[in-house]
Amino acid sequence: EYSLQQDKERLRLKQGNIWIRGKKGMIVHAETYIPTEKSLRKVVVFSLQKSRPEYMISARKAQWDGKQWTMEEARKYDFSNRTVVDLSMARIGGLSDPEVISQEISAPEEMGISELLEYRKKLEDAGYKSIKFDVDIFSRMTYPLACLFMMLIGFSLALMSNLHSGVLGVAIGIGISLAYSFLHSFMVSLGYAGVVMPAVAVGVAPTAFSILSIALVKRIPR
Repeated sequence: EYSLQQDKERLRLKQGNIWIRGKKGMIVHAETYIPTEKSLRKVVVFSLQKSRPEYMISARKAQWDGKQWTMEEARKYDFSNRTVVDLSMARIGGLSDPEVISQEISAPEEMGISELLEYRKKLEDAGYKSIKFDVDIFSRMTYPLACLFMMLIGFSLALMSNLHSGVLGVAIGIGISLAYSFLHSFMVSLGYAGVVMPAVAVGVAPTAFSILSIALVKRIPR
């Protein structure tokens, strides 16, 4: 409590351990923030008066309703009166809106593979499953292979005796790169929509261009 109150920033955010300093001695802890739903999971609200705990409210979920956060199926521990009360709903006033939280937490697009895996596990533990994260994880794993394919294709085109024009070779290389980008983006969008499985959505482009790169390498003059 002392560390949070002395901190100039209202938020200390990291996936899996989110602390938010609210108004009037309120401190909120949450395990996970889901940007797509604008919700916090496994939330605990502490109300402090003169550095002493007044009450605590815990809930599995807190949802942003457009004006403030609402905790569903909450339980309130009143330390002053020594009572425990179950609440169907509890509102949290004086807490940062989702936009502020989103700016501080790394977006899934900015996470590495290990961070995505950890983030997905926490979302699944909170009862939330998204195909998008599975597609992103597979995409991060296969993305470095694109550099290998492009290198082999460019190397093969440069050594082919029937391509005498360097400009033609560059044009073909650019065309192949654009084709890979288009195919990869198209399949990923199908994966996001749930039309195809994540592994299939991400694996089509690398598989197709690996076959193309191998075929071109075999055509290099000996």
